[in-house]
Amino acid sequence: EREKVVEQLHSVTVADFADMHGAGRPCLENRLQPGENWFLRPHHRVKLSGLSFLGRAAQRSVCIIDEVGDGHRMKLLNNFLSLGYGALYAEALTLAQKVGITPQRFDSVIRGGRMDCGFYQTFMKYTLEHDRDAHKFSIANAFKDLRYLESMADAAGMINPLGNAVKNSFALAAAGGGAQDFVPMLVDHVSKANNVRLGANDK
Repeated sequence: EREKVVEQLHSVTVADFADMHGAGRPCLENRLQPGENWFLRPHHRVKLSGLSFLGRAAQRSVCIIDEVGDGHRMKLLNNFLSLGYGALYAEALTLAQKVGITPQRFDSVIRGGRMDCGFYQTFMKYTLEHDRDAHKFSIANAFKDLRYLESMADAAGMINPLGNAVKNSFALAAAGGGAQDFVPMLVDHVSKANNVRLGANDK
């Protein structure tokens, strides 16, 4: 469907940007400033010089990919990785607390090591500091993207057990009234489902 739209609007400049998406991505890590946008584009279709409204920020906010539709597919793959990490963090933090390891002690081991990353830090900013705006992407949107990922895998004829497991973690939160919560709040839903109170004293 995306490819049909681009073909129909090929003479219109904006059609070249059918693969635009919001929020930061790894290819832009440490490059985008707050408030700046980014997009994925097919390398053979877009002419940046014709779009003055992008301004100089565009030179730092472009990830070059390939064919029409690849931007959307790459977005789903990227979100699968990040949301998969989110589901792992939520479950790991809950299990850690269940065996007597607080989020603070968990973080003291993970932060600064090889498993640390920008997404971990925003996720833990909510867990440790209760900053609701640490990562403003809703559980409803996460669940939606994971369903799209599932459809993409089905269309490709691929079995995706991990994708379904991640999707079900967010489905649990959404069904429990957390659809409008942000992704890091998944830890609240997973811990609640396991009768765990995060932050209780270590053993």
